[in-house]
Amino acid sequence: MTPLTRRHEQPGGTLLEEVINAYDPTADDELPLVTPTIANAVGRNLIRTRLTDGVSAIPVVALEYLDGVAVAAGDTADTTQEEVHAYGWGIGHPDHSVADRLHSRASEDIFSVNPTLEHAFYADQYAAVDLLESLVRDESIDGTFSRPARDDMPYRRYLLDCAYGLKTDDHWPGMPRYYDWHEEFDDTFELDDTVEQRIRDLVEEAGFDATLPNDWTFRDLGI
Repeated sequence: MTPLTRRHEQPGGTLLEEVINAYDPTADDELPLVTPTIANAVGRNLIRTRLTDGVSAIPVVALEYLDGVAVAAGDTADTTQEEVHAYGWGIGHPDHSVADRLHSRASEDIFSVNPTLEHAFYADQYAAVDLLESLVRDESIDGTFSRPARDDMPYRRYLLDCAYGLKTDDHWPGMPRYYDWHEEFDDTFELDDTVEQRIRDLVEEAGFDATLPNDWTFRDLGI
């Protein structure tokens, strides 16, 4: 991956962009120690921009940064990985395909992709359900993870966990840390009936309803 500092050397960038370029997560073998703090600030800015000015106003450098952090962090930097979940708010950006990047990372980075997809539903539920469908139907995403005293969980089943809170108003994504974006913007969310039905159809199509109650709700999709 080409370092962010080389891709964005134009003068006149914002202070946040200057910080991003100064602490490029792709430049060295180890992430800069300030990476979680920067990712938190970038995530907050990304959400605010999406809610106030729309997806097109999100700087591409911000999306590239969060994606770069997710790739560079691997599965050992939990705090850092959690701070990149706001990347989902960039879904539908005309100059950076969040959907394509999440799909390409799903097999190797499932525990970051799933909560990022949850964020994407609050940004654009129609684009998010398109992505969820493409992921769950992609049989090349064939990994599993073990659970104590329970059957192994297929990655594609785990992805449906992203819908856990979509039908309630008492659960919101917890990242970025210490930032209640839904309270700052008095944001509300209502899942469209057609999107709900698409998720239900997807669960049944994949056969994952076999282990759910007959009258299952989205809360039953949680892991």
